[in-house]
Parts: sequence; C-alpha cells; structure tokens
Amino acid sequence: MEPLSIDEAFLDVTASQRLFGPAETIGRTLKARIRSELGLVASIGLAPNKFLAKVGSDLGKPDGCVAVAPGQERAFLDPLPISRLWGVGPKTEARLQQMGFRTIGQIARSRVEDLESVLGQGGRDIWEMANGEDDRPVEPEQEAKSIGTEHTFSEDTEDPAVIRRTLLELSDKVGSRLRQEGVLAGGVTLKFRDHRFHTVTRAAVLEPPTDVGDDLFREAWRLLQRVEWKGSRVRLVGVTATRLAPASGPAVGQLSLFSAARNAKQDLARVVDKIRDRYGRTAITRASLIEPRPTGKGRGKKAGR
Repeated sequence: MEPLSIDEAFLDVTASQRLFGPAETIGRTLKARIRSELGLVASIGLAPNKFLAKVGSDLGKPDGCVAVAPGQERAFLDPLPISRLWGVGPKTEARLQQMGFRTIGQIARSRVEDLESVLGQGGRDIWEMANGEDDRPVEPEQEAKSIGTEHTFSEDTEDPAVIRRTLLELSDKVGSRLRQEGVLAGGVTLKFRDHRFHTVTRAAVLEPPTDVGDDLFREAWRLLQRVEWKGSRVRLVGVTATRLAPASGPAVGQLSLFSAARNAKQDLARVVDKIRDRYGRTAITRASLIEPRPTGKGRGKKAGR
C-alpha cells in the first residue's frame, strides 16, 4: 500500500488474487468492510496502473467501483476531458486547448513530438498517460517525515517531576532513533493531552538541527510551559522530531560559533548507544530517570525484629 493523501491510497493486489480472488472481488470486499465496520462509503478504481486506478476512483466518487480491464485503457480514457490527466492544471489545459485538444483520445492520437515542442518533457508525460501508460510501481516504503514517540500515563498525573522525567525519556528515545536513521531534526513537536482528553500540540524550530535527546528535551520542556494545563491532570505527552535531513549531508541551518559543547553531547550520545547495543538498554541510564526508592522506615523496623 502507498498512501496518496489523508484519505487515498494505492493498493497492489497482484500477488493477492490467488488467495482472495480477482481484483474486482477484492475491491468490492474492501468497500463492503469499510461500510460495515466504519459506516463510511469509499470509491475504488481497479486498473493495470496507478494513473488509471486514480481516474477510475475519481469517476466512481462517492461510492462507486470502476474497473478498467487490461487492453481497455484507451477505450476508457478516450472520451474523457483533458483535465482528467495528471499534471494538467488550468494553464496547461488552456495551452492544450489552443492546440485543438479537448479529449484525452485526441491527445493519444497526436504526435508526441508536437506536444514536446510546446510542453517539453511534460508533453511526453501527458502523451503517455493519454495512451494509458504508467509504469510507476506501488511504493510502500517512503522516507520518514518525522520520528516520534508518546506515553500514556497509567494514572493521570499533575506531578511536574513525573512529567519532566517522562519528557526526558521520550526525548532520549527519539534522539536514539534519529541517530539510528542517520538524520538530524530541524524541529520538534510536543503533544499534550489532559484528563478531559483535550489535546494540543506545540512546535518549534531547532537551530542548529540535532540528534541529541538533551536538545529535544530542552525545547519540548519549553513548549510545555506554553500549554495551559495548571489545574488539569496530564494523561499523555509525546515528543516528535520533524524537518528531518540527512546527518551526513551538507550543513543545515546556521552554524554555531560554539560547536564544541554540541559535539561533546553528540559524542556522548553515540557512546551511550554503543553501550546499550552491546549490553542492553538498561545497562546505562540517566540518574534523573531512576525512580526514587521508597523510604526505608518499614524495612528498618522489620530488620530490627
């Protein structure tokens, strides 16, 4: 599955048909489950490639199922207006109309060289789509745009020390994942939810970008001070690193005149990573993350007996 937008996605069912039946059966089964389990309608386009599937889904809105069989691509596309082609916005549509095109079929029957002379490489792309050609695969693996984690307290709390420790631990986890992925965060987002399930987020830019938990925590804690939560019990907090960029690439953002301290933090974080990789996550931790021991009064009385 490849997400396309918040409510659209491509699904390659090529290898699923032996188990679940023909593509149209799979599509109609998905529609039925979406309606029965979520109470929502969905439009589905079934076709040999992504472009045709998208067009079919759009034509089937809000609750249709449009199938384009292999070999029927041109018959399906020919009568449709040129505005149905991906990449054909108002300006491109006006230029194509000036060239005499009104339907996709007219473009498909034209010379690709004529389109290229007016639209460049975009002209060839439009001509290929008009002929039902689209060789892009469904790509489920996409580069992460953010890395984050959150924690729901077993009991809602209003203890600043508990919240501080939790944010610090979450920031360390996010920093560790940033280093594993080889990326730096140029921003951080705090997520906050109180006992009434009121949820807010606050975001800030990190300058310079970082992969160190200390830096993430410092900004997340500052963001928490901007949240009106006094008098409320906290149910959930989360820390997310955003604006990711490769750590090995060119320097991002304004360089610091005082980079030695930051390099020392990064070196320390990487040493901690190595220790945990070898001996486990509990091999080393911050003193501030160690839970306070219960008072020894009861143990002392018992020992004296």
